[in-house]
Amino acid sequence: MQPEKPLNLVKDSSMSSLVRALYFCLFFVLPLGGWAQNPDSLRKVLYAMPQDTAALNQYLEYSYLLLDEHPRDARKFADEGILLAQRLKQTKTRARLMGSKAIALSLLGNSDSARILLKASQTMYLQTGDSLLWALAEHNIGLEYQIEGVYDQAMFHHLNALPYFERLAKKTDLARLYNNMAVIYRIEGSYDDAIAIYEKSLAIKTAEKDSSGMATTYMNIGSAESYKGNHARAEANLEKAIGLYRALGEEGNVAHCQAILGSVYINLGQHEKAEQPYLQAYEYGKKNPDTQFYTKALYGLGEIYLHLKRFEQAEFFFSSGLDHARLAHNPEEERVFLLHLSQTLRQKGEPARAYDLLEESMAIKDSLTEKTRLALQEEMQGKFDLHQRDEEIKVQDLQIAQQKLRQRALWIAAGLLFLLAGLSSYYLYQRSKTARLLREKNEIIAKALSEKELLLKEIHHRVKNNLQFISSLLNLQSRTVEDSAALGALRESRNRVQAMSLIHQHLYQQDSPASIDVNAYFDRLMDTILASYQIDPKQIFLEKNIEPVQLDVETVIPVGLILNELVCNAVKYAFREGQAGKLGVRLKTDAESLILQVEDDGPGMPKDALSGTNSSFGFRLIRLLQEKLGASLHIQSPPGTIVTLIIPHQSIERA
Repeated sequence: MQPEKPLNLVKDSSMSSLVRALYFCLFFVLPLGGWAQNPDSLRKVLYAMPQDTAALNQYLEYSYLLLDEHPRDARKFADEGILLAQRLKQTKTRARLMGSKAIALSLLGNSDSARILLKASQTMYLQTGDSLLWALAEHNIGLEYQIEGVYDQAMFHHLNALPYFERLAKKTDLARLYNNMAVIYRIEGSYDDAIAIYEKSLAIKTAEKDSSGMATTYMNIGSAESYKGNHARAEANLEKAIGLYRALGEEGNVAHCQAILGSVYINLGQHEKAEQPYLQAYEYGKKNPDTQFYTKALYGLGEIYLHLKRFEQAEFFFSSGLDHARLAHNPEEERVFLLHLSQTLRQKGEPARAYDLLEESMAIKDSLTEKTRLALQEEMQGKFDLHQRDEEIKVQDLQIAQQKLRQRALWIAAGLLFLLAGLSSYYLYQRSKTARLLREKNEIIAKALSEKELLLKEIHHRVKNNLQFISSLLNLQSRTVEDSAALGALRESRNRVQAMSLIHQHLYQQDSPASIDVNAYFDRLMDTILASYQIDPKQIFLEKNIEPVQLDVETVIPVGLILNELVCNAVKYAFREGQAGKLGVRLKTDAESLILQVEDDGPGMPKDALSGTNSSFGFRLIRLLQEKLGASLHIQSPPGTIVTLIIPHQSIERA
């Protein structure tokens, strides 16, 4: 990841499709050979092959080869490959094809569907026991959030992937993960954190003798140090980056660093020293005017010469920047260059020209403001027109209904006596009026209910986001803790927070936020617990027998926390030192109660737990939640352990 565009002139631009593709492709290891070809020729090759495992691998390879230039064709190849993988029962390859399709969807602007596919692929990786590919998909989900600017979610997924990267991934991939985390810290202004993470990435690249990666990281550190105001450190790191880039012959990156270095010298007030690096960036930019730092070099040189009162040179570079901005159709840059060119001419002694340029700059500013206003006005007008059309349709429907009622009344009146005609008309009128009033009240009530339901979902969504943020903080804190007891307490606290977070996530994703499907919630909760303890699915056989039950949030939170504690206890104490075993979770109902049962085939529980004297926080929490539910708790052990929670139906109704 290159640093942001230079300071003082332009804002960050959106990430290009090519960069988005590279973001993903860096983390999927494929047997790619050669460059992307014409989709039709690739399709002919595939259709001529027997539809077996070899063809499946070709679908995977071609879908990735086409991503950059032909994302729609890449998606088609991925879809066809997914069907073939499903038929051949190749779960892991199917998951990787889903990852390719997710990249294509992201490039086509459908980020939500991309994330859904990546999460589905993670479930398959868990089934195959591939923790590294699960972590790679988790990191890619974070990258998608990062591209969209949702940095809290991006950091949450990066931190989830980090332990797996540190244990399983290649050092170069770990360095890239560090780099992406540092980018978030830098964008959010946490420069100390960004620099610390960049230095971790730099240590790996130095050990791997990755000169290009080292140069990029030195440039990133230098950029962050300049934002922080540590100009001396910024200069030192940028000089290192320039030296490495020169050795590699990457003149474009040398010029880029020179442009950043020039801005550092200007911030130090050393305009004479800033001249040479800016001139080198300018010379490269003249040959490659599309580079992102060329405009910065023109602006920086103009600023230097204006400060040194070398007005002819300042006028030349500001004028060149103005021409470049006009060719690029960038009115904001055009306005900035006009303004500084006006200042140059005023100090040069040409007030008339300076005034004309200042007026032109102000006109562009007014135009940009007017465009913003017109866009807002157009949006509001569109909403008003849509509302007006809806109202007109309602009036027409009402008129049609009223006309039908009148016609019916006339036909009825024609068959009645003249004496009863007036009474019948009056009755029909009152009936129409009452029906209209009732319909209006029903619409108001329905609208109010819809708004309340939407608000409730939003509340659950925000609660879920806050709980996820707390979980991320606990996860981050655990990385600095060395004491095993404290580390275990942090992980247990994070699991409890995640247990509640999943509830709120289910609530805001459902049509009705009043209750939750316990079956789906228990599945997600147990998957999360096993992933937290890094349990291999082949180690512990999980047997689930959950009846379809809907519970309200006041009941499902304590039930979920109790299940979290019981499953965590079983994972920690029933299956020690990689011991294999069986874990059963059952939920059923009868005429009088709701019954939750957790069973393992471990060595059994100690006597203090059986007698109710266990003073651990987990068992105290279970006892408190049991009392809240008005439930009874039964423990059988050994051999194995069976914990049964019986909740009376009246307790559920009362909650």
